Amino acid sequence: MTKKLITLLIFFVTVNGQNLDSLYNQLMFVKKLTDYKHDHISSDDYVKCGLGIVGQIRKNINQFSISKQNEINSILSRPIAEKSIVSPKGLFRIHYDETGNNAIGYDINELAIAFDSAYTFEVTKLGFLPPPSDNGLGGDDLYDVYVQNLGSGIYGFTDPENEVSSGLYSSYIMIDNDFGAGFPTKGIDAARVTAAHEFHHAIQLGNYSSNFSDLYYFEITSTAMEEFVYDDINDYYNYLHSFFADPTKPLYYAQGSNVGYNRAIWNIYLSKIFGMDIIKSTWESMRNFSAIESIASAIGDRGSSFKNVFNEFATWLWFTGSRAVPNEFFKEAENYPQVKVQATYQLSPTEITFNANHISNEFLLFANNQNDSLVVIVSECDINSAITSPNSTNNYKVNLTSSTESGDIKIADNYFISVSLGGTNAGMFETSSILNNTLQNGNGTLNEIEFPYPQPFLYSKYNNIFLPVSKKSDGSAELYVYSSDMNLVFSESLNVFLINNALLKWNAKDNNGNKLPSGVYYFVTQSNDNIKKGKIVIIND
Repeated sequence: MTKKLITLLIFFVTVNGQNLDSLYNQLMFVKKLTDYKHDHISSDDYVKCGLGIVGQIRKNINQFSISKQNEINSILSRPIAEKSIVSPKGLFRIHYDETGNNAIGYDINELAIAFDSAYTFEVTKLGFLPPPSDNGLGGDDLYDVYVQNLGSGIYGFTDPENEVSSGLYSSYIMIDNDFGAGFPTKGIDAARVTAAHEFHHAIQLGNYSSNFSDLYYFEITSTAMEEFVYDDINDYYNYLHSFFADPTKPLYYAQGSNVGYNRAIWNIYLSKIFGMDIIKSTWESMRNFSAIESIASAIGDRGSSFKNVFNEFATWLWFTGSRAVPNEFFKEAENYPQVKVQATYQLSPTEITFNANHISNEFLLFANNQNDSLVVIVSECDINSAITSPNSTNNYKVNLTSSTESGDIKIADNYFISVSLGGTNAGMFETSSILNNTLQNGNGTLNEIEFPYPQPFLYSKYNNIFLPVSKKSDGSAELYVYSSDMNLVFSESLNVFLINNALLKWNAKDNNGNKLPSGVYYFVTQSNDNIKKGKIVIIND
């Protein structure tokens, strides 16, 4: 199967005049100073946030001519608005016009509340550091937001205006004035999700990273924040199609204008598995490392591996749309598109060779005349090659058999599979299988986690704690949890999760559904005659 090579970085600025001109033209469009439309515009591939454009121009302005620099500085200067208000919590100053081309088309007070809500969730609840002060620009030390008439489909942008320390910037936010024609979400709802989106960019640029080689993760995070802060608006649905249509592109794919909005579900998935704190941990690591290294590190710190987690994510991608399973996988899965199968084969012994992009997923469908269907998901998880040689590929073979052979993994009755590599990066692939839309556990593919995670468990940060259980479990296991004085606080039979790891998921509440007091607790998991024991530290904060 032929795969397109990918280009990692968006908006690379060089001394090449054409690239500089293209970037300048895109800035003019974002600011609605021209009708120029950014390159390769389509419903799945466009700019909704101008951070990449404005940020790249700021960082590379010296490559423009002196006259162009002066013009750009004028374009990016803060506008003078007719009025301003302070948000109810005294955190933001919102600058706006009531007349003329930039007249606001929604309730300014609701916008101010939206920015306060973004701050409360992202800083107060999640613990991200607030953006640094701009030292009085805009009239005072409050964070400044300007309501302006932006280019069609441009929700807003965060401008890294002044460097406050090495690679970190104070900033201000521009947001569209009416969210009318050209926007899939309209009016104040579009303004609300933009507040959540752009404010996190301000947090990112001011405290963690301005490495635009990782722009895809800037946008993954900010688009996911829209969903976290405003769960009922769901503007992010509008960008999912291109990701589900081609999951063979790397997680870090950044060709053209589509820079990560369509992969916000990656952070949505991580937050459900590990709790919201994993996102902050990733950004803290990004002060010194790339996004993909930081993601893998944050997962490792929580007792799992990137390979297992990324392959499990791929199985979640399958169960969407009409294949969604109530109360499993993504909460809003039925509203998502369905992932596109990349190739279809006969459900019979066969051997197929592929080239895989790094950090990508392949969905292979095997079917027969009896209406049986077997989906084999192959995840390429080569972090090192993704960093050192992002445009290269790994080649591998999928061998489907009907009888046990050396090295084969049983994925269902009468079906066995092996994945072998043509290169030298052994162990960089993980597989899952779905037979007739039922996830298969298989034999020999499961690992047993060694200890509970996250440890310690904090109610303010996590939704569930994951506990070791034997991989020989037959689908359910008994969980017993005791206080330090050996009083039984929880006992119930729970389903065993058998996707790469064998584990139990528990919400850390007693049998009456109440949170437990802070302390050390002891657990026992039992499946058939297989027992696992250990202790958990729970913090009720």
